Amino acid sequence: MGLRPEDVTLREEGVAEGEGLPVRITWRENCGRERLYYLAAGDKELTASFREGRTEPRGGELWLTIDWNKVHFFAEGDGNSLGYPWNTRELSLKAYA
Repeated sequence: MGLRPEDVTLREEGVAEGEGLPVRITWRENCGRERLYYLAAGDKELTASFREGRTEPRGGELWLTIDWNKVHFFAEGDGNSLGYPWNTRELSLKAYA
């Protein structure tokens, strides 16, 4: 599965059950007009990107949500694209379970 850092959202609250992944910020990097947030979700590391003018998270435990319409899937063996999911709502519920 692949997605770009700008296609994720961090929220402090307001995430329905099964709609987000709990994460915490481990590092923040200022890169001019954007900031990169390095996140820990259990033993996994993720990166989210926030451009100028977007609301920034304050820290502590946050919820990561994904724009499932922007997700790409790749074959494990050769890395070839498998295309877009047919039912993004169903995939989001499975991913956050």
